[in-house]
Amino acid sequence: MLELLLLAIFVMLVLIYVQLRKNTKETDSYFAAIDLSLRQFFVNLSNTKADDDKKRHEEVLRQLDKICSHIGTTAQLLNQVQNPKSVEEEYYEAEQRSQWLPKPKIDN
Repeated sequence: MLELLLLAIFVMLVLIYVQLRKNTKETDSYFAAIDLSLRQFFVNLSNTKADDDKKRHEEVLRQLDKICSHIGTTAQLLNQVQNPKSVEEEYYEAEQRSQWLPKPKIDN
């Protein structure tokens, strides 16, 4: 694509050289057209690169988020396997959880 653009610019420069002897005003308009087309080309090129960089950045952030969630789960499981709770600790935690449950009423 860049080669095609450079070829078009070369053809326009040849036309400018031919027209140079006829009219200076037309020559200025040719240079303005070349300048504008080059500016638009490079702006589009940089915008495309910026969009690609933004998409890549968002994908990296998503993957890091997945990794972080898996690391936390893995660390918790490893902690439970390597540091098992004693029977007393499990009983105490069960008691703490049951305090929040409603107690059944016994009618006499």
